[in-house]
Amino acid sequence: MPTPLKEFLAQNPAAQTEHNQLLDDKYKAGVEAGKKEMQSVITEVSPFLTSEAYDSAVKQVAVQALKGEIDVGAFKAMIALDDARKEKDNSTAAATETDNIGDTPAQIQNAGGNPDGTINTEADFQAEVARFKGAK
Repeated sequence: MPTPLKEFLAQNPAAQTEHNQLLDDKYKAGVEAGKKEMQSVITEVSPFLTSEAYDSAVKQVAVQALKGEIDVGAFKAMIALDDARKEKDNSTAAATETDNIGDTPAQIQNAGGNPDGTINTEADFQAEVARFKGAK
């Protein structure tokens, strides 16, 4: 059973041509919009696929984003969380390393036996080396 539009278009060839042209234009515009959107996704996601800074789990999610299985915004949020976790781990490791080093002397007090802490002669230097080695 033909619809009123189909009947109208069948009776008016000029309207049929115009209708077909509008459909074709809409289709082409949709294809172009899809290409631009996909290019945008590729531009945003591809750096994570080739980066050595991200593990295989991140790269698998990047592929899902390329396939359209997850939203690019969700992917970027996941990357931000992963980066924050890595920074926290690095900060914790640095704090632990600093704690393990312990206190280090800022400067030698009264070096060479001089009240002002200067080493003026080779003998002063050798005396300070011997004193330092003896302090350990």
